[in-house]
Amino acid sequence: MTLLLANGCSHTSGSYIESTHLPCYNQAWPKWLADDMGWDWVNLAEAANSNEQIKRTTIEWIIENVEITNKYKASELVVMIMWSGFDRFEIWNDNLHKLTSGNAISDFRNCSYEVTEYIKYRTITSKTEVIEYRNLMDVYLTAKYLEGLKIKYYFINSLNCWRDPDSYSKLTRSNNLIKNYKLLYDAYGHRRNRHLAFSLLEERFRQYMREQKIPFSVYDPVKLHFGVEGHKVWKEYVKQWMTRIDNV
Repeated sequence: MTLLLANGCSHTSGSYIESTHLPCYNQAWPKWLADDMGWDWVNLAEAANSNEQIKRTTIEWIIENVEITNKYKASELVVMIMWSGFDRFEIWNDNLHKLTSGNAISDFRNCSYEVTEYIKYRTITSKTEVIEYRNLMDVYLTAKYLEGLKIKYYFINSLNCWRDPDSYSKLTRSNNLIKNYKLLYDAYGHRRNRHLAFSLLEERFRQYMREQKIPFSVYDPVKLHFGVEGHKVWKEYVKQWMTRIDNV
């Protein structure tokens, strides 16, 4: 039996489908996709996940379940990641005793003063071009890790997209950063073909849902998340895309 290993942020965990910000994995789009494909599934997504955390938790799960315990074979896995917002990053939270993700609008109630200050100043000092480069590096390294184990994968962007090198060069005057970004962009190469919304804004999860006029969840007071019917619509779109690129 094939196992779908999904990861992402609140749009993959099913936050606000049935209640507030709590995950609702049984109603989120990876579950509906797995049902259609006849697959088992595991969903690692958490609300507010950064791409650093998505990369780490995906690799940790595979290390434990494929490389160490041999619970699953690499050939039995399909990894599907819907990457999160580029402005988030991973931090150690002493109050929670674990790595968590944050950005300038994070809920700081469970954070120490030092962590709160770190998030604030890192957000202020981070430059857009550096953020884009770091996020692309996380995605590239995740792809290389999965390819090394011969694990099939699909990547999706939920909120942001990457610029082509010419557009990127207009963001910064740093020749070193432009060179590094182009090198990484070119190295990612053909993988862009199996990365939905890598550069096309209209293919992003949130943009597609808007264009399809999908209503927001009644449980979401800030109107950013969608109900179960929206997740089913997205599942269909993802399935059609998978069919186009791999004839699954």
